[in-house]
Amino acid sequence: MAVDGSESAYRASDYALALAKKLGATVYFVHVVDVAPYPLYKEDVSDYVEVESSFEDRGKEILSNCMQKARSKGVKAESFLEVGDPSHEIVQFAIDKKCDCVVMGKRGLGKLERILVGSITDQVTKLASIPSIIVK
Repeated sequence: MAVDGSESAYRASDYALALAKKLGATVYFVHVVDVAPYPLYKEDVSDYVEVESSFEDRGKEILSNCMQKARSKGVKAESFLEVGDPSHEIVQFAIDKKCDCVVMGKRGLGKLERILVGSITDQVTKLASIPSIIVK
């Protein structure tokens, strides 16, 4: 279950938790910190480290919320914080953990933005060799 803190991801987490409860499965929540869209001059490494640290803190908060939700529903779950390109990290995580499927929320990018960069959800569904469940 890839989570980014969006409303769509939280709706998807509800679906993943309900499915896991029915199947007696474990949910792996993964949040990927992607600092690539926020380039800073590499000369000032302390600014870069500070930005990455603040994104990691936000990611830990998102994962903590998801774990609370899993506990409240009686579903076994684990959380993981990764750093890198979100679509590649999510797919690699699923491979490494031998996941049965990937659950993600759909954010609904505008048509122009989707044409120019594509969405992480689209990229994961293209790259993953396991089923992807996209929750609106």
